[in-house]
Amino acid sequence: LGMLCGGGGGKVGMVGDGVNDAPALAMADVGIAMGAAGTPVAMETADVVLFSDNLSKLVDVIRLARTCRRTIAQNIAISICIKIAVIALTFTRKIGLLAVVLSDVFGALLVISNGLAVMVDAQMLRRRAKLWAAKLQGKEVEDTCEKKSLDAEQRVDALGRQDEAM
Repeated sequence: LGMLCGGGGGKVGMVGDGVNDAPALAMADVGIAMGAAGTPVAMETADVVLFSDNLSKLVDVIRLARTCRRTIAQNIAISICIKIAVIALTFTRKIGLLAVVLSDVFGALLVISNGLAVMVDAQMLRRRAKLWAAKLQGKEVEDTCEKKSLDAEQRVDALGRQDEAM
């Protein structure tokens, strides 16, 4: 792991439960501790803690992280554009104090609602609702991921290749 982190310029992720691998979790660029039964040392040294032993949850974490990063960039761009427009309109005396204050309030509401959209992703809610309904009925249901035929490790590899392509 030391050679991987220091060499090639790529990022190294380590997934473990903390039993004999806590130093590797700390050394990796991204340490991911698995399971609620993981050691406290692993939970402290890891960058991400998954409270499940299911590796397919890692795909959901990566997808959520990408969505959050995209939303943060959108919110910053929206805020800067609003501020630039308000400053330009204020210096040209096109708008008054009330309009400046209201534009700030509406800009904040826009950014907050854009951030909330991450939490209330309709597609994810529908997928989770189907899984919960099936579990309540006692049926065994496969997770409806885009790549149904791939197992969890292959899905993580596919997501890594998508990152490299971007």
